[in-house]
Amino acid sequence: MTPDRLAFTASDRLLVLAPHPDDESLGTGGLIQAALAAGAALRVIVATDGENNPWPQRWIERRWHIDEHARLRWAQQRRMECAAALSILGVDDPDVIRLGWPDLGLTDLLMHDAAAESLLARHVNAFAPTHVALPVARDRHPDHSALHVLAERALAQSAWSNATRLNFLVHGVADSQHSEALVLTDAQQLRKRNAVLAHASQIRLSRSRLLRFAERPECFEPASSADHYETAADAREWSIPLSPSRLRWVRHEVLLVLSTAKATLRARLPFAGSSESTLRFGADSELVVKLAKDRIKARIRGNDTLVRGYLKLQRADRGLVIYDREGWKTLSAPRAGEIAAQVQAPYAAA
Repeated sequence: MTPDRLAFTASDRLLVLAPHPDDESLGTGGLIQAALAAGAALRVIVATDGENNPWPQRWIERRWHIDEHARLRWAQQRRMECAAALSILGVDDPDVIRLGWPDLGLTDLLMHDAAAESLLARHVNAFAPTHVALPVARDRHPDHSALHVLAERALAQSAWSNATRLNFLVHGVADSQHSEALVLTDAQQLRKRNAVLAHASQIRLSRSRLLRFAERPECFEPASSADHYETAADAREWSIPLSPSRLRWVRHEVLLVLSTAKATLRARLPFAGSSESTLRFGADSELVVKLAKDRIKARIRGNDTLVRGYLKLQRADRGLVIYDREGWKTLSAPRAGEIAAQVQAPYAAA
């Protein structure tokens, strides 16, 4: 039996946010079919063209050096594969938006300024979704987890902040306690498999792995229930535990994206043993961050309080490693829903 949250009607409007070409099929290939079968309106936004994908390209093109022209050619191929996959799933090309954001660059977009999330907010308002399918915050791929934060911040400044969230996971272990599985018919499962196979550039090197992804149940969480933390009662102080084993041998940094009632703060802090940093934001407020091997503590000083924030501990030097040990952690004030309207001002001004 399909859970109520995954049962669409003709009056529903589903917005799917895919970090790369193939995520729309792997993460939501069944969901897309279920929505269309119910007569719901559909819009798919693909954030990147997947151009920074060198190993499959080296294997297929028998080249080592990947220059700008080669990346552009690869991006065009992945765009065409994505269009073919979506066509198999029943999605018309006018219902697809390709943002062309940099592959493996969504974290930098998030940390730079509000431009990306403001663009997303305009697309959200233009489509007016009742449901939004987006990557879960703890997905181990940095583009996936960053798109979650970008999407949530965009939704917060849109007129559709109450849209039903359907958080999906591609890289990592699903939260079985809080997720709901979508039951597919045999025909839907076959179409999903064929849509995944349409991504030929990815199948050539990772056929078995991607088909395993395609065959597992599509599970959706109502919210990012794992790694969610509330501030103290005054919405000024919080503490997040860390696993010391994750900090060995590799330099890390702490990423902060915080919106208070008056301002937005984006910051990168080096994580090197125990330290304390004071960050100014707004006209009369500052954030004191204390880093230790097993915990991150922070407190707002001044005439301001937290509305919503996101924090991530990540490798400072990625090298050949793409995947994170964990994604973003969400911070919110107690009873955040009662003050959600305050979030629009700082997002717009960031």
